[in-house]
Amino acid sequence: MIRSIKRIFSNKLLVGVGSAAILFFTLKGVAWLFVFYFGLDYLFGFFQKN
Repeated sequence: MIRSIKRIFSNKLLVGVGSAAILFFTLKGVAWLFVFYFGLDYLFGFFQKN
């Protein structure tokens, strides 16, 4: 078990692609949170003015 985990982490390409994927999807999720937060905030502000 430990040997197979060490073999996965010794593969630099796999670790690099995995790290890039985690970073990409984390940033994508944060971006969507900002879009929904500021989008809904603007929408509710627009309805309160009228």
